[in-house]
Amino acid sequence: MHNEVNLILQNAKIRFENWLSRYEPWHGDNCITERNLTFQFATAFLGLYPNGLAFMEVPFATTSDGHCRYHLDAYFHTNEFDLLLECKRVYGQTHIQSVVDDIRRMVDGHLVRQIKERHVDKDKKPNRTYGVVLAEAWDQKTADWWRDNDHATTRPRWSKADLPDWHYDFVEVKVWPAKEKNKLTTLFWLYGVSPELTMPLQTLTAKPTAADGQAAAP
Repeated sequence: MHNEVNLILQNAKIRFENWLSRYEPWHGDNCITERNLTFQFATAFLGLYPNGLAFMEVPFATTSDGHCRYHLDAYFHTNEFDLLLECKRVYGQTHIQSVVDDIRRMVDGHLVRQIKERHVDKDKKPNRTYGVVLAEAWDQKTADWWRDNDHATTRPRWSKADLPDWHYDFVEVKVWPAKEKNKLTTLFWLYGVSPELTMPLQTLTAKPTAADGQAAAP
């Protein structure tokens, strides 16, 4: 499935790179908001799969009888597969923990079950479901660390012990001349793709965080 996700991101990159040559969607060091990642992925997905479905901020519960306190950034459906998407910005090790928390919720059997049960036409539920994390980064060392490039000479000293055995890679979106002489600034999209998620799965308990949002109606 990582080939399909990479194709979506390559298509998203073409449009977004052009947009970034015409407009700077940030202020100071705030960089680009996560919602832009979701939007770019969604529009590229629908360009490749025009009969697919794309829903943002999908509510879900982490227990079978719990409240829908959490939101999946986006859910994508084709007749062949589903994608569960969470987006982040990665600049420090604390952001990696947020990615880990998102992954734990995505691979939880409760989320997969809720997603599948909401299809009106029960015969249209796909047999294959995959989790995807997508993150913005602006540092080559971070991108190499994410992909675990053995040829990288330097990288952040962050632990990958809590990241599961997914496929990790990155897309180089755009390069700008930096303020420092003979330096370049590069926007990377880091992404991870899970093996097929099946139901039921062993439930992994994720600790609620402040970023989980407010309660949503089921």
